[in-house]
Amino acid sequence: MDSMCDSTVAETRNEPRALNWHMIDAEPVMLTWVPGVLLVASFGVSLMAGLSSSGSALIAMAVLSVAAFGVHLSWIRARTLAVGPRILVFAAQLGLTAALVWFSPFYGIYGFIAYITAMLLFDGAALVVAFCAIAPIQAASQIGGFKQIPSAPGAFVALLVVNAAIVIVVQWLGTRRAREMNEREIALRKLEEAQQRNAELHDQLLERAREQGVLEERARLSREIHDTVAQDLVAIVSQLEAIEPGDVAAERVETAKRLARSGLGEARRAVDALKSPMLDGQPLSVALADVVHAWSTVNAISADVQIEGHPVSTEDDQNLLRICQEALSNVSRHAAAKMFQWGCPMSTRASSSTFETTAQASIR
Repeated sequence: MDSMCDSTVAETRNEPRALNWHMIDAEPVMLTWVPGVLLVASFGVSLMAGLSSSGSALIAMAVLSVAAFGVHLSWIRARTLAVGPRILVFAAQLGLTAALVWFSPFYGIYGFIAYITAMLLFDGAALVVAFCAIAPIQAASQIGGFKQIPSAPGAFVALLVVNAAIVIVVQWLGTRRAREMNEREIALRKLEEAQQRNAELHDQLLERAREQGVLEERARLSREIHDTVAQDLVAIVSQLEAIEPGDVAAERVETAKRLARSGLGEARRAVDALKSPMLDGQPLSVALADVVHAWSTVNAISADVQIEGHPVSTEDDQNLLRICQEALSNVSRHAAAKMFQWGCPMSTRASSSTFETTAQASIR
């Protein structure tokens, strides 16, 4: 719509604008020489048919043919033309075509070029008017020339209507095809953009899945070390501490104690190294809030988390964080929730943390 408005404004101001090459499925170079070929063919057929026996008529046809080709060359290579020159060019070509058809109806072969000229120069209502102006010339050539109109007026009118209708319908179909192709290109471009967004989202999900897998593996190793090596070392230390100081092997026992305590320390450091990085430098309450917000973004579920209290970090923070992540995973898989509300009241004692959660998932 904007391009049509701009075109109308340009025509009103008689400003040069580009030719309508998008309406012609042909190369400019081809259209430069095709009219000349058709003029030569029309002249040759006229000679073979013997329609013009006088030398003056042949000279007139030759001069008019050269003039028609000259008019064609005067504008076909121009990138832009104003409205005035367009009308003059079309009128000159139309007049020369009519004169040629007057001498020989076989110049209707060349007259076809007038339709292409009209499509290159005009659009909209002006193009329809140009088609209607060409139709009488083509109809006259098809009934044997202008001199045959008085003897066959009905055939002339019928051919005129048919010629005008055919080119108008063909032009309408071409315009609709161009519009459909444009709409198809827009749809394809939108589809490509959607596919690109889906690919980016897929990559993000894969990255988050990988990170989640790493975190789960670290948690598993941490639990295994805590439940096996660390517990065994604790048991060894407890057994060694139960030995009385006066026993014979006291020195060896002390050495074993030191080694057991050293191994226990190493096991605990390994467990700490495998803890979730979400707990590095921040308390459990902040890590829980981050987990809920990240889960809300990935699953497109509105989430609200309210955490009360200020617990001190303990060794159970890692397990509590995993419990919360598993609870969120269950909600996304089984609850079909549209909104998720989570209240987390916490209280801290000297030796342990009490952790309670109340979760409510609702569908709206």
